[in-house]
Amino acid sequence: MMVPSLDQQAPDIMVIDEIGRPNAVEAARKSKQRGMRVIATAYGDLRKLLKNEPLRSLVDGGAGFARYQKANCDRSIDAGMHCDQAIFEVIIELRRGHYDTWKITLDSARAVHDILAGQEYQVQLRRRSKLKNAIQCFTGKA
Repeated sequence: MMVPSLDQQAPDIMVIDEIGRPNAVEAARKSKQRGMRVIATAYGDLRKLLKNEPLRSLVDGGAGFARYQKANCDRSIDAGMHCDQAIFEVIIELRRGHYDTWKITLDSARAVHDILAGQEYQVQLRRRSKLKNAIQCFTGKA
């Protein structure tokens, strides 16, 4: 339903709730290729998305995992090789019950490379302080 709608209209922003099926992933990809801003929700964290075949291309560009497996013996892998066609460059992770804390991955290409290499990846942790009415930012690894 989304792909035919894209052919008939030209929105600036595409918002997809609970992206999880291949047709929704394809709609998100077409939107991105047409220069639209794509905002979507999906269940799971970044590592789980990489394990989910239909959703992997949201952050990996589709063929990055296979290319990584072929090049795994070469430790000088270019980080850009994984997410050259990824739909999302920034990932915000929320956890159920933790309403004042969220984790932001600002460079999904680098994060995917690190995950596939068996390493932790850089994240920004943000926490809303109820007492100070402010947001605290920390950098860390996930």
